[in-house]
Amino acid sequence: WRHSFTATYWLYDMHSKKFLNSDIPPEVQYFSWAPVGDKMAFVWNNDLFVKINGTTPPVAVTDTGEENVIFNGIPDWVYEGAAGVGIPSHTDLLPEEMFSSGQGLWWSPGGKRVAYVQTNDTEVHHIEYSWYGQGQYPQTVSIPYPKAGTPNPVVKLFVVDTDNAMRVSEVVVPDSFGSTEHYLATVTWLTDERIAVQWLKRVQQHLILQIYNFNGSRWDPVEVKPCAQNIFMFSSQRLEVNSESGWIGRFSPAEPVFDPDGSSYYLVMSDASGYKHLHRVVKGKSEAVTSGQWEVVDILKVTEDSVYYSSNEDGERPGGRNVYRLTKDNVKTCLTCSVNQERCQYNSASFSQNASFYLLGCRGPGIPYYSLMDTFKNTEVKYLENNDKFSSLIAGIEMPTVLTDSIDLYGFKLWYKMVLPPGFDRSKKYPLLIDVYAGPCSQKVNSVYQVSWATYLASTEKIIVASFDGRGSGFQGDKLMHTIYKRLGTYEVEDQITAAKEFIKMGFVDKDRIAIWGWSYGGYVTSMALGSGSGVFSCGMAVAPVSKWDYYGNFCHFPAFPGLMYRVCNYGALYCRFHLHRALHDGAFGELSGLPREFRSGGEAAGFFGSDKPFSVTKRTNCVQNSTVTERAKNFHSVKYLLVHGTADDNVHFQQAAEISEALVEEQVDFEAMWYTDKDHALSDSAYQHVYTHMTHFLLRCFA
Repeated sequence: WRHSFTATYWLYDMHSKKFLNSDIPPEVQYFSWAPVGDKMAFVWNNDLFVKINGTTPPVAVTDTGEENVIFNGIPDWVYEGAAGVGIPSHTDLLPEEMFSSGQGLWWSPGGKRVAYVQTNDTEVHHIEYSWYGQGQYPQTVSIPYPKAGTPNPVVKLFVVDTDNAMRVSEVVVPDSFGSTEHYLATVTWLTDERIAVQWLKRVQQHLILQIYNFNGSRWDPVEVKPCAQNIFMFSSQRLEVNSESGWIGRFSPAEPVFDPDGSSYYLVMSDASGYKHLHRVVKGKSEAVTSGQWEVVDILKVTEDSVYYSSNEDGERPGGRNVYRLTKDNVKTCLTCSVNQERCQYNSASFSQNASFYLLGCRGPGIPYYSLMDTFKNTEVKYLENNDKFSSLIAGIEMPTVLTDSIDLYGFKLWYKMVLPPGFDRSKKYPLLIDVYAGPCSQKVNSVYQVSWATYLASTEKIIVASFDGRGSGFQGDKLMHTIYKRLGTYEVEDQITAAKEFIKMGFVDKDRIAIWGWSYGGYVTSMALGSGSGVFSCGMAVAPVSKWDYYGNFCHFPAFPGLMYRVCNYGALYCRFHLHRALHDGAFGELSGLPREFRSGGEAAGFFGSDKPFSVTKRTNCVQNSTVTERAKNFHSVKYLLVHGTADDNVHFQQAAEISEALVEEQVDFEAMWYTDKDHALSDSAYQHVYTHMTHFLLRCFA
C-alpha cells in the first residue's frame, strides 16, 4: 500500500539518557504521541493500544482486529490510499484514497481522548495477485478491494478516554443517512469535548458536516446551552451540502478549519456560481467570503482576526498559486503576488503558530527557492534555500523553454503547456508527444518548475512535449470539471485529440509524427485516444491503464469514478457501464455496474436516469463501446501501441492490462508489451528507470 508500514519502536528517556522497557511490541502498524504530555497510542495486529507514559504497560482499547477483515485505528486499503506516489514526473496517478495516509486515529487537543476509525471489510470482495519473489512457488497476495457494484467496507468512528480505556463511545452517523452506504470523510477536534465529522454518502452528492458534543456518556449532534432558569437553547451544529451537477469537493470534501474560539469555521466549497471559494460557517449557516471566476485551493491558517489561504486568482491563470490574507473586516492582501513574479508564480506557505511568520515556497516556473517571511511586514527574514548549486549546474546546459497559453474551445478557455527544444524555430517541423493525464479535477498545466523526461526529450531528442487541460480538469469551476460527470472516456479523450489538431495548425508540428502517452488514468485516456480511429496519433504508450471501469475500485475519493461507477453513466448521452447480458427489470438492476444499493431496483434506477423506459441492448452496447478500451481493439491496427504494467499493481490491477492484451490478440493487432514483475502502480526502483528508457526507444522508433 502507499502509506502503511510496520516498525519497531524504542522509548528513550531524555533525562536519564537510557532506553526504557516500554512493552511496545515489534511490527507496530502505527504510532502517535499525544499533542501534550507523554501519552501515546499505537496499533498492533489491527488493534488499538494506549499508554499513559513511557513506563506504564499498554492498555488494549480494542480486541476485534483481524488481518484484512477488521481494522482499528488504521485505515483499510480503501481509506488509506494515495493522491500520488511522490514521483515528480507522474504524481498524477489514480488515487485510491479517502484519508491518504496510514493514520486512522486522531488525538483531542488536550490529549484526553483519541478518536479512531474502525473499518469492517467482512463483506468486501478480495483482489488476488501473484507475488513471484525468489521462492520455488509464487505467493498469493489477497487484499479486500471493492469494485463497481460490490459492497464497500462498513465504517464506524469511536472515541476512547485515554485515562480509562474501558470508556469507549461511538460517534454515530446522522440519522438522515439511514442504512445508506457512506464514507467517513474527515475528523477534526475542536476541544477535548467537541469533535467535527464529515460524512459523505456513497453517491458523493450529499455531505453532512456534524459537530458533536460529549455529554458525559455519548456524543450528541446538538449543542444544549442554558440561557435562563429551566430554559435551554438548542443550537444547530450541522452543515448539509448537496451537489446537483456532480460530486462534492475536488478529490474529496475539504477539511474545516475552525476559529480559535471554535464559534465558527471556514470551509472551501462550491459557491452558487460553481467555483470553489472560502465559506464561513456559523451554526450550520454558510456564507461565501470570497468570490470570482477563480478558485480557493486551500486554507492555510485561521487566527482571531484573519484567514490565510491559497488561490489561483492572480493573473487569471488557473495553474498559478498565491497566498492571501483576508481579515475579518474583509480586507484582502496578497502576500506573494509581488515576490519575484518571473520566478515565482506557484507559491506555497506554512505559517507559524500565531501566523507572525511563514515559510514561503516558490515552486516555479523558475528554479524553486524557500524563504522565511515576516507575515505582517511581508518582508524576507532569511533565505533558507536558493538552489544556487543547481543553478550553477545547469547554467552551461541548453535547457528547453516552456510555453503556456490557452485555446478557446466549447465555450471554455482551455490551457496548454509546451516544452520546446532549445533554439526552437517556428519555421521548422517537430515531432510532438502529448503527455496526458486528464482525470477529473486534474491539472497538468501549472507553473511548477520541473526537470523530467519531457526535459530530456525536448533538449536531446528535439521532441515537443505538450500537455492540455481539457474538459473535466480542475481549478476552473464546476462547470468545466463536471462536464465528464457520468461521461468518463468521452470529452476528456476527445479534447486531447482536438488539442493535437490545434497544435498542428500552429505550423511547427509534424502531423505525421504525433504520439501520446500517459500513466494510470493517463494510460486509459491514451488507449482510448489511440482506439478512437482519429488518425491523429502514430503511436502511444500506456502505463498501468484502466481497461474497463467495472474492474476498478468502488471506493470514494476520485471524482467521477471512485465510489460509484454509475457516475460513468448518463442515460441521455450514451455513455454507460452496464453488463449487457442482464435484464434491467425483474430485480436484475443490481447488475448495473457500480450502482449503490438504493438505485438497484429497476423503477428507482429508471427514474434516477430520467426515464421510466427500460434500456435497450443497442443503447447499452453503444455505452460500453464508448467507455471501454477493449471494445476499441480493432482500431489499434493503424497505430503502434506499447502497453506497460506491474504485476503487483494493487490499484489498477494487472487484470486491466491482461484484458487489453487479450482483446488486441483477438483482433490480431501487433503491439508491444512490457510487464514488471512484482512492481506496483508506481513501478519503483530499477523498473522506474527501465520504463522510461524503454519508452524512449519505442518513441524514437515511432518517429524514425
